Amino acid sequence: MLLFDVHQVQASLAPPTADPHGDWDDCKKNHAECNATQINFFQDFRNQMLNAVKGFSTSKRNGLFLNSCFAHCQTERQDTWFADDSPVVD
Repeated sequence: MLLFDVHQVQASLAPPTADPHGDWDDCKKNHAECNATQINFFQDFRNQMLNAVKGFSTSKRNGLFLNSCFAHCQTERQDTWFADDSPVVD
């Protein structure tokens, strides 16, 4: 499971200023094009995020819903949030 959204990858995790040679271009456009180093970077980011919320998430009074947004602002847009192929939680 990954925990980031499309915009976050393109603008924050691998912005053009941090990738002047465009090594992340293919990966940012299509995650299937990411190499092992890039996948490891994403997994490390995911693990850091999970560690950051660990104390909060262990309480029985709290809850978390963490997902990977397949479209930036997917919850604000009817066409993505309610699409036939949109993720669904029971």
